[in-house]
Amino acid sequence: MHAEGYKEKDVVQVTRALKAEDVHRGGAVNVSSGEEGTVVRGEPGGSEYDVEFILNSKRGLYSAVLIVKAEDLAFA
Repeated sequence: MHAEGYKEKDVVQVTRALKAEDVHRGGAVNVSSGEEGTVVRGEPGGSEYDVEFILNSKRGLYSAVLIVKAEDLAFA
């Protein structure tokens, strides 16, 4: 994690594979380690951030917003 945390519009990547619920649509979403996303809600020094990922599925691209712990993020 960045010592000062992350702010809105920061581009980040997850440091380990995650499975979390999409905060807007519900349902479990799997995100691979190294997947990049954009912080959409959070403030420096926070412990969790809402991060939007653009993911690919059999149906095509889709957006998912997940709550990700600060220790599972790094700047991309």
